[in-house]
This record gives sequence, structure tokens and C-alpha cells, in this order.
Amino acid sequence: MAEDRTAAVIARLKAAITRHVLAAADKTALQMEAVAVDRAPKSLGQLASRIHGSARQEGALIRAHLECDSPYGRYQEEGTGPAVGHQRYMPPPGALRLWVQRSLRPAAVKGDEARVIEAVENSVRWAIYMKGTKAHPFMTPASESGRKTWKRDLAAACKAGAREVARG
Repeated sequence: MAEDRTAAVIARLKAAITRHVLAAADKTALQMEAVAVDRAPKSLGQLASRIHGSARQEGALIRAHLECDSPYGRYQEEGTGPAVGHQRYMPPPGALRLWVQRSLRPAAVKGDEARVIEAVENSVRWAIYMKGTKAHPFMTPASESGRKTWKRDLAAACKAGAREVARG
């Protein structure tokens, strides 16, 4: 009889702590997301909008997950080519077109606008290939900021779960 009660209390404790730890992981993930969005380069705003933080539970493992699903997020984070000691990288045709269109002043483009934009884009692509790009870390600092607060939040979540079960 006493063993049944003990097992029930342990099960309730496990469920309560898991619930509170998931909430703490979600809070940490959202804080990391905010830091990453704040630090992300914003020339077009597309990179920042593709950063997502969430709590994930995989069996007994609970983690705060931060991801950037932008195809060029990694290049911004780590840099490219000789500028940061990597192999040369050539952006694919069309990858920089929107940035070039927004960067050029309409008054500066005379004649065939599409041809001028294509020429400028190719020049930028070759410059990136020859010189590379510097790293602009935004995910790593966000992850480090989450790591700093995680231990404190985890301890608080465990205490909150234990208090919940102790209250009945």
C-alpha cells in the first residue's frame, strides 16, 4: 500500500517537473530567439524572420531549440571564403538580385535596368568569390546567452514542480 502511494507521488513529481522544465526550456528558447533576431543582419529583414526558438521533448530529453531556416543564414553566421579561412564560395545567380535592386537608387540606373542589375549582381558575386565575406554571428551569441540563464531556470523549474506536488 505504501509502495503504491510512493509510486504515485513519484509519477506526479515526474509529470510536474517535466511540465515546468518544458516551460522553462520554452522561455529560454524564446529569449535566445529574441537575441538572435536582434543581432541578425537586417538588410532585407528576411533572415530575422526565419529564426525560430521552441522547446522540444525527445523521450526524456528536453531542450531549448533555436534554428534559422534561411538558406544563407549559415553564410552570415560563419562568413565565407578567404575572409574567414574557408574555401571560395560563389553565390548562385539570382541570390543577390533583390538586395541589388533595393540597394541601387532608381535615378542611378539609366537605360536597360535589368541588364544593369544583372551586371551589378555579377560584380558582387565575383567580389564575394574572390574576397569572401566576414562572419556576422547572431546564432552563437544567442545560444550562449541561453546557456547562461538555463541552469538558473532549470533549478527554478524543478523547485516549482516539487512545490506543486508537495501542496497536493
